[in-house]
Amino acid sequence: MGSQLYDTFIGPDGKKVLESIISTAVLLDVDETILNLPWELIGEEGEYRSKHPSTDW
Repeated sequence: MGSQLYDTFIGPDGKKVLESIISTAVLLDVDETILNLPWELIGEEGEYRSKHPSTDW
């Protein structure tokens, strides 16, 4: 699911932007019709972009 979210909403162009900057947070401005998607799972090839500070994952 996370890979599908990444491919759909970030894509190759967004990946280039994210790789070119050092970020501590990413704000996704999404329509309320897709607000309930599991955005914490977003990532590429099983790598989560969201990490909880109290975990090692």
